[in-house]
Amino acid sequence: MIDAADLTLPEGDRRQLIVWAAACAARLLPVFSTERPDDGRLRDAVAGAAAFADGSLGVGAMRALAFACH
Repeated sequence: MIDAADLTLPEGDRRQLIVWAAACAARLLPVFSTERPDDGRLRDAVAGAAAFADGSLGVGAMRALAFACH
């Protein structure tokens, strides 16, 4: 379970961090898509990160997309 005390980054910093993480993940998309062409979880999470960065997707929805990739 996530402890609220662990979420110490301000939301703006979290947005920057998710943009960086999504850029890293996006580099893997061609490999992942070749191996699992019918699995859209990573692609959805990378797209969600862009929406999170511009504020059109909330933290909860972004977490759901990210956790779906695990």
